[in-house]
Amino acid sequence: MALPDFISPKTKSELKLMNRSSIVLPVIVLLFGLVVTGMYAAVTRETNDRDFKEGVVQQADSMSAYVETSMKPYGQLLEATAALLGVKPDLTADEWKTFYERTQSHETLSALIGIGYVPVVSRESASDSVQMDSSIDAPLTIYPEGDRDMYAPIQYLEPRTEDNQKAIGFDMYSNSTRRSAMEEARDTGKLVMSAPLVLVQDREKKEPNYGVLIYQAVYRSSVIPDTVEERRAQLIGYTYVVMHPYDVVNDYQALNSERFVRSRLFLKDTTATTPDKAPILYARNERKVLSSADQYHALDSASVFGRTWTTDVAREQLQSRSQGPTVILVSGGLLSLLLSGVVLALFVQRIHGIQRTLQNDVQRTKDELLALASHQLRTPASAVKQYIGMLKMGIVGDLTPEQKALADKAYDTNERQLNIINELLYVSKLDAGQLVIDPREMNLTAFVQKTLDDNIDHASEKGITLQFSRKQPITIIADSRYVSMVIDNLVSNAIKYSYPSTKVYVSIKSDSDYVLLSVKDSGVGLHKDDIERIFHKFTRVDNPLSRESGGSGLGLFLARQLARAHGGDITVESEPEKGSIFTLRLPKTPTIDTNIVHLDPTYGDK
Repeated sequence: MALPDFISPKTKSELKLMNRSSIVLPVIVLLFGLVVTGMYAAVTRETNDRDFKEGVVQQADSMSAYVETSMKPYGQLLEATAALLGVKPDLTADEWKTFYERTQSHETLSALIGIGYVPVVSRESASDSVQMDSSIDAPLTIYPEGDRDMYAPIQYLEPRTEDNQKAIGFDMYSNSTRRSAMEEARDTGKLVMSAPLVLVQDREKKEPNYGVLIYQAVYRSSVIPDTVEERRAQLIGYTYVVMHPYDVVNDYQALNSERFVRSRLFLKDTTATTPDKAPILYARNERKVLSSADQYHALDSASVFGRTWTTDVAREQLQSRSQGPTVILVSGGLLSLLLSGVVLALFVQRIHGIQRTLQNDVQRTKDELLALASHQLRTPASAVKQYIGMLKMGIVGDLTPEQKALADKAYDTNERQLNIINELLYVSKLDAGQLVIDPREMNLTAFVQKTLDDNIDHASEKGITLQFSRKQPITIIADSRYVSMVIDNLVSNAIKYSYPSTKVYVSIKSDSDYVLLSVKDSGVGLHKDDIERIFHKFTRVDNPLSRESGGSGLGLFLARQLARAHGGDITVESEPEKGSIFTLRLPKTPTIDTNIVHLDPTYGDK
């Protein structure tokens, strides 16, 4: 159809181009979409395979690192025991029990079966063993019977469980695996672990897990002799740890269970053999994974007291992951048929995705910068505090009243700066999910009283009286470090935002489940719209008292985050010019023992 003459040539040209594009563009979009979809499917398949394999390798590396780290405390326990025996070689059974209980090893070392002492006695002295003090209320009997040049019977073994009692008197030299490790420990003076074996404590079990023993030689002298000959001559016995490696890996698997779906885990002792022939110290879910051909496995080794433990992790590639590229091809072909509308939607979606990525990158960069700046500022600020403190102490000479006043102002200003830096550091830890709650029993009343005592000088400067109505002890289970921070923030804020010559009231109430700590000030109060804002990061309400005091706007943000991490909260009741009541609610007993605090996104940057 001919176009009217009044339409400009430029417009006509554009209309003709649009008309042709209505036919050509769908074909171009379809072809382009199919090509891009095919390429994307190929890249996705390659990326999935690479990420999958890297994930398995990382799992093996992580498991080895955990095993290596978890075994170090067992060695430290043995070294401490050997040092004790070096000072007091005539240790009694009761003293051995007391030492074990004070180390609290039963609480911190989950794989520990026992810690014991083994004297080395000659054939001639073996008959006198019945007179030896031991961890059983009966004469010490060496077993198994047999004529050997030397004997190494178990004399002390804690804890005194029924299984451990069976091992008292067992001659470790009667077993070649144990004796080999013991002689190596004797000759080297180092911690040496035995090869895997079935423990005396487990012999009556149907399917026992392998156990291992870690030995530390004990000599007559308090220091390790220089030569092998001297070490053999001065040997008096061994202190040792007996444990199940299975329990170490089981703890790791429990902590990382979500990472090991459709996975097979092995821990093997490959010191003297290849992984396929090595004794298995830990095995999990091997049948399901071994039945699948679509799997990948990775190995990593850990050096543990002279032995090599190898972690073998295999993981099945999920069917949904392998079918991803096929789904992309089909979906991409269908989407390509939606022409310009779909293309436009994809562009918009892509732009939004880029914007979200940029926002996340900006937030992450800001958090990293915040943490870096806080760390870099803390060192010089702490140094300035020390130097000013030295001036105030008169180390470089007595100060005039004017100089002392200036030094006091500088010290107070620096102290406020350090408080802000510390708040920034805690915020950066929150952002990174690195703030760990460690609940323990604490007397809340005593902590409140200490906080009031610490703030009494600050209150006196303004003529403010601090009143605490509760004196009876109230016990809760919480992290005293962070609860103290929260209480100090509420009390110092009450002083800061109260008018001079007024009172700050602190009270504690409790019921069967919760404790309520209330702090009432006599200050300017808050408008209703400001009550929630004060808990946002970097937010400060503008009023005459806040302009005088200054601050970072992080204190209440941190306080509420820490309260909620304990299963509690902070609430506010306030009216303008009538003061405010801040109430900290804490459970008496938390539902978990340890909690890693993550930043609540509700109260992020506003």
